[in-house]
Amino acid sequence: MAENNGKRKAPASKKQKGGTSAAHDSEAMEVELPEWSRGERLSKFKNFQKELYLEKISKVPRNKLGVAERFTMISDFQYYGLVKCFQRLGWEAALTYNNNNKSEVYTDEIVEWMSTLEKKDGKNPPFTTKLIGYVGNKKVALSFEAMDKIVKFDTGAVNPQREYEYLSAEKIFGKGDDWLTMLRELFQVDDIREDMKLYKKDLKPLPKLLTCILNWNVIPRAGDKEKIRNYEIRVLYALITGRPTISFKHLVLLNVWESREDYDRKRIPHIRLLTRVLMDAKAIPAGAKPYKMRQTPFCIDKTDVGDWDFRKGRSRCVLIDMKSGRREIFERDDITEGSDEDDNEDEEEQEQGENAMVERPLQRQHVLLPSTPNPLGYGRWSAGEKALWQRISKECETNRLWREEQERLAAEERKLAAEEREKQAKEREEQSQWRIEQARLAAERSSTQTQHHLPTLDAEVILEPPPGSQ
Repeated sequence: MAENNGKRKAPASKKQKGGTSAAHDSEAMEVELPEWSRGERLSKFKNFQKELYLEKISKVPRNKLGVAERFTMISDFQYYGLVKCFQRLGWEAALTYNNNNKSEVYTDEIVEWMSTLEKKDGKNPPFTTKLIGYVGNKKVALSFEAMDKIVKFDTGAVNPQREYEYLSAEKIFGKGDDWLTMLRELFQVDDIREDMKLYKKDLKPLPKLLTCILNWNVIPRAGDKEKIRNYEIRVLYALITGRPTISFKHLVLLNVWESREDYDRKRIPHIRLLTRVLMDAKAIPAGAKPYKMRQTPFCIDKTDVGDWDFRKGRSRCVLIDMKSGRREIFERDDITEGSDEDDNEDEEEQEQGENAMVERPLQRQHVLLPSTPNPLGYGRWSAGEKALWQRISKECETNRLWREEQERLAAEERKLAAEEREKQAKEREEQSQWRIEQARLAAERSSTQTQHHLPTLDAEVILEPPPGSQ
């Protein structure tokens, strides 16, 4: 913001900018705002919260300010662990909620509501916690009750069934004593340390796939998606292991409140859900113009081309991170013996022949095994993407054949070496037996000469050479 003798012009809302001349005069009025620094909470500044919040988000275009939820194609990912992670915590609705496929979001009204937000815990938080703000003179509260009227986000933790744990924001978003345990569960690197830098590329396949929807629907954020934030680790760990049993509704309250209170969080999370909350409260004024945030479903065809390979077999499915070569295998629990699906997949695997899925671990993490000739969505790929796929597949197949040939040659060398060692051992055994036999014969001759008092002759005794000495 512009500065003049220690004073900064307080930013105005979009409604003020299009208002009367009096509103324009008040907008231009300079007020002295306190400095809000990283690490400080907005609630600290009781008299300047609205102005400081508007200043924080002023550099982000309004049409990019909100992070919109994406609809997940459950059928695409049900065999690869992702859906089970959400079912484990009772969060299935978090995968599919997108405000009935509506693309309109009322960002200006949500900004006005966020800038006036207050947190009221009530008698039994978080069940009675409300985030209360105003749109014009209309009071709007985000709470468990308000979310339950829209969709049932929390259906109960399972496997085993447990009560939800309502942890504090510091506990969920902070490191904690179990930080190393969580890192070891999520990452696959040689040296895991508490101070290690967290990158998406180092995650195991399933946690890495989870981040593709986590940053839209669970802990929404923009920015560098190649890095993992500290505050995402415990939620990822909960999805993978089922512990702690975090409530999604509680997480929504924390996300919205933190996006207002934290200096670094400028994007508004759950923008479609907040739009629905304001609409249900009849807080959208007549004539308000929404922004369009198109619905982009999260499905296999929309995952980054070349990043993933999804292989579905008759009894197992394999998720492969194509960049690292890491893979995870998931048992299918929906197939019964003799079903039609079994028969169809048997025929499909026979047609694939040598390219059918081989369910064995990679010998090295960087090795990429070829997928089926035509993966899902292949027909919609561009010519360049198809050419890249064919080149990678050819290189992978060439590498596989070379490795098999090297293994065959090494096996033959080991076999020849073993045969040579066996031959040498046999020859040594024969020589040893020959020497024993010669010693026995010499002893018998000596005994015979002594018994008959024969004179000892210094004649040379010619013996047969030992076997193998010629």
